Amino acid sequence: RTKKEVRNTAIIGSSLGGLVSFYAVLKYPKVFGKAGVFSPSFWFTKAIYDMMEKVPKTKAKFYFLCGDNESEDMVNDLNKMTRLLDENRCYCLKLSKKIIVKGGQHNEKLWREGFKDAYLWLME
Repeated sequence: RTKKEVRNTAIIGSSLGGLVSFYAVLKYPKVFGKAGVFSPSFWFTKAIYDMMEKVPKTKAKFYFLCGDNESEDMVNDLNKMTRLLDENRCYCLKLSKKIIVKGGQHNEKLWREGFKDAYLWLME
């Protein structure tokens, strides 16, 4: 049986899928209430930062995951986006979690190893 409510609907993706998952929650807040955002390709389009600045306060949960050995800008881009998200709503709501894995690389191993914790946190 499927629970149809927004609070029970999550999207999780990695790399470009991480960007798409983040975008989907901002664009369709009545559909998606949670996102697992793994190694997001925020570099792909800077318009995602503008979108984050313009959206109404989001009540969605976000679980961010990346490695510190992915690319030159991955951690900086992720930190920039999480700062914007914190400015959009009170950090005290604890609706976001950010994990930066020491030595983590841009690959399925990182995402596979982080999936269980992300899923459990998003669904609690």
